[in-house]
Amino acid sequence: MKTEKQKVRRDFGNNDTNWQQLFCSVFLLLILSSLFCWFALAFVIPPVGQATEILTQTTLNSLDAEQKLLENKPKQIALYWTKFHGKDINNLETTYYCDRSCILKVTSSREYFDYANGILFHSPDISWDKLPPRVVTRHNWVLIANDSPLFDVTVSNQSRLSKFDSIMRYRLDSTIPTPHGRDIQLPGDLPAPLEIKKKNAPIVWIADDCHTPNRRDRFVHELMHFIKVDSYGKCLHNKELPKGKSLNEVIREYKFVIAFEHSNCKDFVTEIFWRAIQLGVVPIVMGAPNIDDFAPTFHSIIKVNDYSGPKQLADYLHLLDKNDTLYNEYINYKYDSTLVKPRFFYYLKNFHYKDPWCELCYLLQEKRNHGRKLRPDLTCHNKWTILKQLREGGGMAEVPEEDGDGDAG
Repeated sequence: MKTEKQKVRRDFGNNDTNWQQLFCSVFLLLILSSLFCWFALAFVIPPVGQATEILTQTTLNSLDAEQKLLENKPKQIALYWTKFHGKDINNLETTYYCDRSCILKVTSSREYFDYANGILFHSPDISWDKLPPRVVTRHNWVLIANDSPLFDVTVSNQSRLSKFDSIMRYRLDSTIPTPHGRDIQLPGDLPAPLEIKKKNAPIVWIADDCHTPNRRDRFVHELMHFIKVDSYGKCLHNKELPKGKSLNEVIREYKFVIAFEHSNCKDFVTEIFWRAIQLGVVPIVMGAPNIDDFAPTFHSIIKVNDYSGPKQLADYLHLLDKNDTLYNEYINYKYDSTLVKPRFFYYLKNFHYKDPWCELCYLLQEKRNHGRKLRPDLTCHNKWTILKQLREGGGMAEVPEEDGDGDAG
């Protein structure tokens, strides 16, 4: 009996020893874990701010590596050979990163001549006796010409055009179309309320170049005899721009804006037309004979050529000014996009919002247009067309004749 009690007591003693050993092991483990955490925080893991800095630097390094990778890809190099509107562009250095893994470097440094595959010439600034040597197998000569043929004889001269492979121009059938007004956001804003539009004259005109081949100033001068026109520009100036208002804010408060181009040539549609569309003002147009191709709807613009003269046009404008329902028919498309012609959206996608420099990149990358023959532009209407219309419409007595084509518009 005694032996059994001693055995039980001995077993309990062993158990106590085991628990003590276990407790000591756990305690030691906790101490070691604490020491490890302290060491990690003190010497291994950086503070939060430093960790953020490390992550940021890692991201920047990654971006730098990606940028360097792009820079190491083959570039299309376009060398600008001429001045631009009479100004030297010696420090021009621009890179465009386009789709199709195309990178275009545009530079004015002639050190790149032997490496360039495109040579750019701004038409009005070409010195014909200082053209570079032609390397037909490598260089694509690109003519940049965005004025009408009435102010840029190169685009209507076959002999001069024959020197170039490609052309960047406002014509939609150009090698690379560069239509005017591409920086204007379209379709644009909603029109101003009619209550605001009725506070001013029905029509606004803003022009600083007064003597143009189509004699647009004479037509406006005669139109003013029959309807009120506020003219803020130098031409037929009769009103000052209000202080504190932008040009767009001023135009938006009118029902009609005179959108007369300086030349009546195919596809020649400039910023004043697009600004009218953007702001919800009805444009009265003179210029491109195919202006309907650019109109948002079939009933959104008023064409001078649809009327026999300024008086007949003024009579119709008076009718619209007095009848809100008839007037709103011209701007309803601003509230209902289903009224807009599919062709208009096609134009926006394929011309208005397309980057011409990336198009140049693709052209050079694909080695297109070498040796292609460019056709002269002979689409401009005779400058006396409008004078004939004015005479037939009546009222030319107070407007004297002028010789010459005048200044560029």
